[in-house]
Amino acid sequence: MNPADSLGDAGVLAIALVVIGTVIVSRSSGPSSNKNVATVKQGSYGKVKIHKDSLISQLLRPSEVIAMIRCKFMKKNGNYTGGLAYGAEGLGNSESDISFCEEKLAQVSRSFALVITFLPNTDESPLRLGVAIFYLVLRALDTVEDDMDLNKFKPFVTAADEKEKDDDKTLLNTKERLLRTFYKRFDEVECREHQKLYGLGEGDELDLLENYDKIIRVYNTLPLQMRKVISQITDEMGNGMADYVARDLRNGTVDQKDFSKYCHIVAGTVGDGLTRLFAASGLESEDLIEKVELWDSMGEFLQRT
Repeated sequence: MNPADSLGDAGVLAIALVVIGTVIVSRSSGPSSNKNVATVKQGSYGKVKIHKDSLISQLLRPSEVIAMIRCKFMKKNGNYTGGLAYGAEGLGNSESDISFCEEKLAQVSRSFALVITFLPNTDESPLRLGVAIFYLVLRALDTVEDDMDLNKFKPFVTAADEKEKDDDKTLLNTKERLLRTFYKRFDEVECREHQKLYGLGEGDELDLLENYDKIIRVYNTLPLQMRKVISQITDEMGNGMADYVARDLRNGTVDQKDFSKYCHIVAGTVGDGLTRLFAASGLESEDLIEKVELWDSMGEFLQRT
């Protein structure tokens, strides 16, 4: 029996107070020096002011602190080890590929990484691994969309992109094509034929894209139904993103209908894919797939907030 499992709420709270005390001491020691370039985040990471509860406010909600400690440090019915391949070792993934996926998942996600590791995993139904790959694939696709420096797309220009004698238009065409064809990289032959996406994004996202072949190898060990879901959602999202790629959305969308469409593309499709992955695993009813109002409205809510 794991000693941590025998701890009551008082014991967990005691651990929490030690952790919080350590945080207070570390904060009072001042900011760290020379931020590592590898930790730079793309998009709005660190650039948009977000709401944060004070330490005192967190301490006034001990039940939440206890839940956090239990989630962070305790095993879940002996099924949690933190490894994406745990329980699905029979799929035959290499240790280096799995290690890369685990590392990148922790680096490019804000809150999903820990939650994903609590999902069940078997050789027949590797939901934990499937959801992790789904997240990493869409993060890689999102990295292409988020990079607004069109000069970075110059190495990927083809004759088909040069429809007009306008450099910016050519580069926009290139970016649009990369988004629309991103799903084709799932096929290992197609992936080799497509030029690797070097130099797009920043920090961890850049590294994710430049080593995307590792994600593909793990993807190709998943059950067929899971692969179909991930490929279809990536196709839909990539084409949807491409429809907006030439538009300046700094001042918002045209109207509410246009905004809802954009939310469906970048968030609703994620809800669709997750619902279908859970159904494919046998843990949820396939009837939920048809309840668009549930997963699509949740996607819009998450995008708005």
